[in-house]
Amino acid sequence: MVDMDFFSVLPTIGGSRKAFRLWGGTFFLLCFFVVVSFYWIDRPLSLFLFHVCNLRAFLLQIHADIPFMMYLVLVAIAVAALFAFIHGTLPKCIVASVLAGGALMVSAGLVAYLLKPMFGRMLPAAFLDTGSYGFYWFRTGVPYNSFPSGHSAQAAAAITVLWAYYPQLRWLYVLSFGALSFFLLTGQYHFLGDIIGGAGVGMAVGGLLLLWTRMAK
Repeated sequence: MVDMDFFSVLPTIGGSRKAFRLWGGTFFLLCFFVVVSFYWIDRPLSLFLFHVCNLRAFLLQIHADIPFMMYLVLVAIAVAALFAFIHGTLPKCIVASVLAGGALMVSAGLVAYLLKPMFGRMLPAAFLDTGSYGFYWFRTGVPYNSFPSGHSAQAAAAITVLWAYYPQLRWLYVLSFGALSFFLLTGQYHFLGDIIGGAGVGMAVGGLLLLWTRMAK
């Protein structure tokens, strides 16, 4: 019988209640910034970047598809299962990878199948072409896939988990998310509010997953 001591390598996050208040407060703060961005920042910023730093044509050639990310996560889970079967335990790096991958998949599904079809926000590229701006509730299709950003949600979900496991690399997480946000903005994939909203979704998913694993221990 395999004794997979999964919870022994979970990080200490300073108490579930304290962490829940921290993540909850951050989530509502991000919601506030989404509203501010929608009314006063998104349109002028999108127009400015379109004229000053438009990288859409370049980024369309190197765009990473979501199914490809899912395949990587599934491979990581399979490797973790095989490792646990052979060695009877999982090292910290594999546990962190599995939890980060799981948070990524949950956030991706939540955004793609629930939130985007519900909000129906017009993409920046469509806004620049037609002048239409805002939320078109429950409208589906490519022009209405802007809010929230799936890429930022996935990144934030994985980063939230890794933030707790490897705090010494937090500078790298911030730098990576900043680079991702820059390319999403300059490629006219998302408004700033979409990225903030996606980050909120990802942080909520990753944070709740960490809290659940701590309580399960």
